[in-house]
Amino acid sequence: MSLATEIERVRERELAAKLNQGEAVLSAAIAEKIQPPAVELDDKTRALLKSFVDWCGARNVRYCPAKPATVAAYVFHQKDSAAILEILDAIEKLHDLHRLANPVQTAIVNVVLGHILKDEPPRSWTKEERREWWLLPPTVKAAISRRERDRERELRRAQNLAAELKKQLKTEGIPPSTTEKEQDHGATQNPQRQG
Repeated sequence: MSLATEIERVRERELAAKLNQGEAVLSAAIAEKIQPPAVELDDKTRALLKSFVDWCGARNVRYCPAKPATVAAYVFHQKDSAAILEILDAIEKLHDLHRLANPVQTAIVNVVLGHILKDEPPRSWTKEERREWWLLPPTVKAAISRRERDRERELRRAQNLAAELKKQLKTEGIPPSTTEKEQDHGATQNPQRQG
């Protein structure tokens, strides 16, 4: 190894140390002014984190602070895991505990998670809204998807009920209203004025 390379490495370490000091000072200043909510890792959270920590250790990558690409790769690796959302929540709590940026709420993790969970934006959304879908937290996407499914189910139920009522009216000999006749024929006819 050359002397120039060694000097460059020392400079990089010194710069990293200065950056860490500066970030620690900022973090302490914020903590003095605003007391963030206390975050503690309970036994369930620790148990959920074990899988992620072990996975990171086996691949020689950091689990805290984790990079978004690391979390995305883990999500892809755990695609069959039923507890993936709980594990991601545990990763978020770990980073909150240490006042670190949340690697879970990133586009890359949300896209991989969407691929795994096969959650697609609602069909009625515009192209711009569909792009924003991948930035939403998984819990919000799940809530929107559930509400959309409920809405679709209720709409189908109402349509079936209307069809049954229409059929029942027909069998009882009650003629359909003028509007229904026009809809059955496919188009409305404009009455001509008599003059």
